[in-house]
Amino acid sequence: MNAMTLSAQLTHFGVHTTDLDRMVDFYTRVMGFVVSDSGTGRSGARVAFMTQNPECHHQFVLFDGRPQELAYNPVNQISFRLDSL
Repeated sequence: MNAMTLSAQLTHFGVHTTDLDRMVDFYTRVMGFVVSDSGTGRSGARVAFMTQNPECHHQFVLFDGRPQELAYNPVNQISFRLDSL
């Protein structure tokens, strides 16, 4: 059986949160991200786009509005850049 090597670069991901301000504080203060953009989406949820790479608008996006009683944190999106399919 031949193993195929796949070159996949993680480009960005999104997460719903119950406390957007606390999460933004953590990822900027502890992890070194900067907020590249923020606002309110069509659903009314606040959103913060974050990056560690000045050439990339966002590598990470946080959305508020996750219900407090939800027992897990649903990842909204994970994106990869591939050389080819």
